[in-house]
Amino acid sequence: MLKINLTKVIYVLSNVFWNLNYKKIILNSSFNTCDGSLIAFILNLKYKKSKFESYNGPEIFKEYIEKSDIKHLIIGGSSESFNKLQSMHDVSKKIYHLQLPFLNHSQFNYDEIANYINEKKPHLIWVMLGCPKQELFINNIYGKINQGLLIGSGAAMNFYIGELKNQTFSLFGLRFIWLSRLISEPLKQSKRILKFLLIFPKILTKL
Repeated sequence: MLKINLTKVIYVLSNVFWNLNYKKIILNSSFNTCDGSLIAFILNLKYKKSKFESYNGPEIFKEYIEKSDIKHLIIGGSSESFNKLQSMHDVSKKIYHLQLPFLNHSQFNYDEIANYINEKKPHLIWVMLGCPKQELFINNIYGKINQGLLIGSGAAMNFYIGELKNQTFSLFGLRFIWLSRLISEPLKQSKRILKFLLIFPKILTKL
């Protein structure tokens, strides 16, 4: 079994700097994708001869959710969004959904969830609970399941079905997905962005 994180890198980075226990969880992942275009933009300014681009969670989700030879399990997200996903003709039919109650990550019945996962035997397990909750969930469920790649994938399903827009325009590697998220979820996203901006100078020293 492997663990991977595809969530927005600015949220992961800010939480890594604020929370050392969360940092250990991220570093213990099998691998992480740096899908934040802001990081690509900064690196392009610093290393002018290179060309960095972000490859984000929604794009990875799209690439694999359409493969018919892969069995998928989506954990989180609404039943309405999942039903819309299932109705799309390009999507694999080997796909299951587990909608969780709105609880703190420590309150889930992990044994019951693990039994469901082990019964379905998915290849890819997309955990869509948002950062940092989904990484904490993955850390708690990891030792209880028998197979599958656990992927922290944020709102990837919502992007795929068109509820959120995945920007393709890029300016020196910088995309503006965060802006559309801020417009659609101002309260939630403004808190996250502010948290990131407070720690941003420290992040710059690490690049």
